[in-house]
Amino acid sequence: MLEPAEVLELLLTKAQAKFGKQNCYVAADHYIRQFGIPLPSLALQYMIGVENLPLGRFYGFSGPPQSMKSSIVFWMLRNIMEQGGLGLLVETERKVSDTLMQGIIGPFLAQLLQFNATTLEQAQEMINTAFAFYKSNVPERHLPYGIAWDSLRGVLSEQTSNKIDKEGHYTRQYSSEAHAISPFFAKMVEELSFWPMTLFFVQHEKKQQAEGQNTKGKTALGGDAPKFHSTVLTRCGVLDKVKEGAANPYATVQFKTIKNNLGVLGKRCVVDIHFQQRVTEEGQTIHNYWFDWAKADCDLLLSKHLANKSGVKEVINLEEHSSNKGYYRCPELDTKKSTASEVLEMLNAPENTQMLSDLRKQLRIQRNLRFDEVEWVQDGGTAKNPMFDWKVKEGVDLKSVVSISEEEFAMQEEPSDEVKDGKEAES
Repeated sequence: MLEPAEVLELLLTKAQAKFGKQNCYVAADHYIRQFGIPLPSLALQYMIGVENLPLGRFYGFSGPPQSMKSSIVFWMLRNIMEQGGLGLLVETERKVSDTLMQGIIGPFLAQLLQFNATTLEQAQEMINTAFAFYKSNVPERHLPYGIAWDSLRGVLSEQTSNKIDKEGHYTRQYSSEAHAISPFFAKMVEELSFWPMTLFFVQHEKKQQAEGQNTKGKTALGGDAPKFHSTVLTRCGVLDKVKEGAANPYATVQFKTIKNNLGVLGKRCVVDIHFQQRVTEEGQTIHNYWFDWAKADCDLLLSKHLANKSGVKEVINLEEHSSNKGYYRCPELDTKKSTASEVLEMLNAPENTQMLSDLRKQLRIQRNLRFDEVEWVQDGGTAKNPMFDWKVKEGVDLKSVVSISEEEFAMQEEPSDEVKDGKEAES
């Protein structure tokens, strides 16, 4: 009589021979396929729940107008290109701000292509073309690739556009667009699988109005398909708008997950985005827009609900300087007066690796593999029908990735304060 392990081994071998090793594997090995691009902010890692943003997924950003949706998408593209990857922006609204894009992406613009779509079908065709080109020209899968669709509803479908041209108006706008987006996203799930590509999309939010009634409800343009297929959907809102005439203008933005397949739902990240410019000796105006992730990380470690509900203070007891605003002191880092950037630089120093690891554990941030820790290799099969799969590179320490105690698992499942109170800041 066969033992359970032998039955599973036989079934797995048969399934892999028919469907491929990349599609059939022991569930304990799923972590190998969770590789991603490093998120250089504890606040973002805390909100999403993982250390590295997994590739091969959809990530959406929704919210009302001017809630910094495009800004965070540009930053996500920059983060991929900063790791040596490529970027594509499919722009559908024809109102992209050159200063915003240049100010955020900056020196990595040479690694970014921009396509301008006039119809919904054209935007989808552009994305399909980009996928097909990558798959035929980068079979080694060694370059991460970020694609941004800004936005899902910036253009009309050909059906809607032709109807408006013919009749001069269209009262049921968006119905055909929603139907066109749903099958496209379903197809993209298959297209993205096992490829180091990521699709970011911007989804506008509008007030939901019933006929003859006033309501405070909201609906996201594009139907439910984007939310259904996205791995993480984040709502954006401005808490503190830019003050005109300020010497160093900035806005405070809140991001909150309204769907999260990677961690606990409903966690927030609050960060300042600064808008700065300078004029060179040649008279050229240089724009520099940046998210202050260092301050966001320090604000996270200072937050009261973390101090009361977790063991963060047992790892690092960060305090704001009593007389100098914008400075911090921390005995564990042996500093009495440091800026947020300096605090994070010390925390990420090699000698503090264990402290940072313990801190992520208290913040319920799961360690997953980085993109450069795995490789796509042939694994069995024949010359005519080879099998490929992702393999962890030699020398990668898997202890912090694979092992998780029952206590840690229970900690991850504990609802956050953000989820418990159910409150959401409006922009």
